[in-house]
Amino acid sequence: SDKPGAAVFETHHRTADGREIPVEVHLATLTLDDAPMRLALARDITERYKATRHQKLMSDELDHRVRNSLAMVLSIADIMRQSCGTIDEFCKRLNGFVRSLATAHEALAAEQWHGAEIGHVAATVTAVIGAERVVLEGPRILLPSRTASPLSMVLHELCINATKHGAMRTSAGRVAIGWRMQDDHLHLSWEEHCERPVDAPQNDGTGLGLIKGLVEYEPRGAAKGGFKL
Repeated sequence: SDKPGAAVFETHHRTADGREIPVEVHLATLTLDDAPMRLALARDITERYKATRHQKLMSDELDHRVRNSLAMVLSIADIMRQSCGTIDEFCKRLNGFVRSLATAHEALAAEQWHGAEIGHVAATVTAVIGAERVVLEGPRILLPSRTASPLSMVLHELCINATKHGAMRTSAGRVAIGWRMQDDHLHLSWEEHCERPVDAPQNDGTGLGLIKGLVEYEPRGAAKGGFKL
């Protein structure tokens, strides 16, 4: 402390019920009737310790997420570089993926980085194909932070595929997205309802391969698709 004869320090104190808590101790030397006196004041700072620890955990988590996100972007950029026909197409697709990452981070920030609400992520990412053409159905579920970014990019790629090859090619097309928890696993479905039949691909293209790779990468999940007439 700047005051003469005063000192402030932190230590731990054991309470009557046996708990050990952090305390901040203020010591001061006073003079009363020319006689020196020492005054001590101890304050419980448990909540401050918790807040500091939580802030460090969030900082460490953010650092980890940013590193992983950058690694994913670099990997995706390399895949798209090989599959896109023009620089303009490459830039447009990469821009879309970066925007989907931003959506995931916004959803995480809205929940104090405790997780990302899946409905928030799905609604924001799919807004590009028209909210009125997308039906979202599922309970409020907080995704772990490590899952939010890959899921956001998967939904973005599904939107691109639906626009180019699926239901969103026509004005009557619709998309239904549903999610539920079952046996501690998240099950998410993406169903496209087309105005006319769509030919099933003979093999996985770059988009479907990217989707499967993202699902398997961080969430450690699995993706499968099918076509019905």
